[in-house]
Amino acid sequence: MIPKGGKQLWTFYGPDNEWRNHYGFLHMMGYDDKPSEPFQPFLARYKDKIFPVNRVHSAWPGIEIEGQSALMQPRMSDIHKMWTKHRSDPTSYAALSRITDDNADGVLEINRPDEIDALIESVSELLRDIGYPMENKRVVWVYNDRIYRSGSDYRVIDVEPWESSPYANVHKYSHDIYPAKAALGANGCQDCHVSNSRFFFAGVTQYPFNVEGKPVLASQYEVLGKGKASVEFGIFRETTLRSLLLWGFPILFIVLLVHYVTFGPKAVSDRETQQKDTGFCLL
Repeated sequence: MIPKGGKQLWTFYGPDNEWRNHYGFLHMMGYDDKPSEPFQPFLARYKDKIFPVNRVHSAWPGIEIEGQSALMQPRMSDIHKMWTKHRSDPTSYAALSRITDDNADGVLEINRPDEIDALIESVSELLRDIGYPMENKRVVWVYNDRIYRSGSDYRVIDVEPWESSPYANVHKYSHDIYPAKAALGANGCQDCHVSNSRFFFAGVTQYPFNVEGKPVLASQYEVLGKGKASVEFGIFRETTLRSLLLWGFPILFIVLLVHYVTFGPKAVSDRETQQKDTGFCLL
């Protein structure tokens, strides 16, 4: 159930990287009754605070204008007509036939260099067919922070640390709040500072698809701007060093106490006397 027009082009994936019938859910439940499937959100640093977020990714055909950093976009209705015409007659915009479903989820992905070239070629042909002025312009494929001029030539644009793409939203979560006892840190520092902690080591999607149609992941600590060495030292501090200190001081106290009980204060007095007689003491 997708509204007619440009939105028929939109394909949504959920936080599990699986295809999601976004408009179908909204049509079935209504726009005020949001789906309630629980999932673990990603974390991002925003204004020196860490928030649970939904980092939205984006991929779309654009139009690059020579000498300008901003991008234009073909009309979605024209792109829809291009695909419709190709599916009814595969010889129309024939390059689209090179775009395949690499991960077998039922949806085409434009993720391989030859697929990117195929889409750029087809959209360029479409714009020529409809008489769109392309002087000093070129069709590009926009994929998160990458602007592809061809399948092998792209430039990277700046994004904020919390973003996947400057052309997509990042939503902070502030609902579904649990009691304080369920908060990270309620059970101590090892809620986060352990080797299997999702807080630092959860896989965060950087790009939805690589050339094999699989997500490209980064560790959560990278998205938070932390270095691997500092994270690993924090784990060592909380899991090893703190335990050594916790048990080390009592053990040292017991050893000193046993020594004192066994030898008594006389050993100390004898050493002081020896120092006075000889002027020094060889330890």
